[in-house]
Amino acid sequence: MITTITFFAIALTAWILPVTFKIKRIIYRRAEPDNRAGAKTFSPVEILYVLPVLAVLLSNEPAVMFGTAAAAFLTVFGVLFASRPKASDKLVYTPEIQRLLGITYAAYWLIAILGVYIGGTYSVGAAVVWLTVFAVLPPALVKTAGWINDPIEKKVQQRTVEDAERLLGTMPELTVVTAYGSRSAELLRNVSEVLAERFQLLASSSSDATKLETARIINKQLKSHHDIFLTEIKTGEEQAVQEIFQAAGRQILIYSGEKLPENMYESIPEKTVLIADRNSLQISPEEAEEKSRLVTFALDRQDADIYAEDVEKDTRGIYFAVKQKGHDQSFSVYSDGRETASLVLAAAAAALASGMTFAEIEKAIKK
Repeated sequence: MITTITFFAIALTAWILPVTFKIKRIIYRRAEPDNRAGAKTFSPVEILYVLPVLAVLLSNEPAVMFGTAAAAFLTVFGVLFASRPKASDKLVYTPEIQRLLGITYAAYWLIAILGVYIGGTYSVGAAVVWLTVFAVLPPALVKTAGWINDPIEKKVQQRTVEDAERLLGTMPELTVVTAYGSRSAELLRNVSEVLAERFQLLASSSSDATKLETARIINKQLKSHHDIFLTEIKTGEEQAVQEIFQAAGRQILIYSGEKLPENMYESIPEKTVLIADRNSLQISPEEAEEKSRLVTFALDRQDADIYAEDVEKDTRGIYFAVKQKGHDQSFSVYSDGRETASLVLAAAAAALASGMTFAEIEKAIKK
């Protein structure tokens, strides 16, 4: 009896190894659809799972059945582990992944317990067959766990977004600065460096921010002492992310593309200030003057709110003076190229829209 229990424990431990490995591999593939690591759900080595079944059919000895099963499970695990593809990234255990793993592992713990019960109550052979069958089924179990987890995820995600909106509603003095378009990540870095001269900032480190990821950052990191929250928005998520910010006290939206999408200005909320390159706007100077929620910048147009004058080029880059429309003050800046210079002007425009003085902007940029 003791020998049988020992062999059963060894077989059960060996069974856990390939099952756990396959579950993680399948979930990695679900989480990273562009990465082909673990794309195959069945490996040729898993044909060895026939051996425990044959042992049950050909032998009545528990030691033989459990020993054969343990050997098959360990061999399969060893081959799968040794031949695993090298993934470019490790699996990130997000809350969704943790819940999916939790449901799947809970199902397999129940299967293991039932296997022990079957072996102790009915027959050792039935327990071996039971474990062997479920060693082949992680893909189906993970898929089933995903179905179970989907409604849970939807409720959790909805609550996460609602919590973020509620938190923003308690901070009427907070300004939300969002950026998207070409070179938006670099633009956001420039803006954060300038705004840090005067404000307490929370800058999102995510360059691929979705609505849910943005809500999580707000819930976990945004504090009452923050004056400004800055984030880059993933392309295609602009409208979804903006919905979270409807409860914010003030919004500044910076567009860094070459051509402003049609109707974009008209579609943004009333309390949102749009910052864009003057050359990207398909409107007349008169129309721009009428749009109080619009702040523009430009390298070569003096009808922008922040513009460059006295631009000089040399082999290293360009020198120019940053100037605010309608004011005499200006300060000189060096940049390694026109694109970088344009980002400097955009950061100055964002600082102007945030309430910084021209002197503060000069001090921040010169740093």
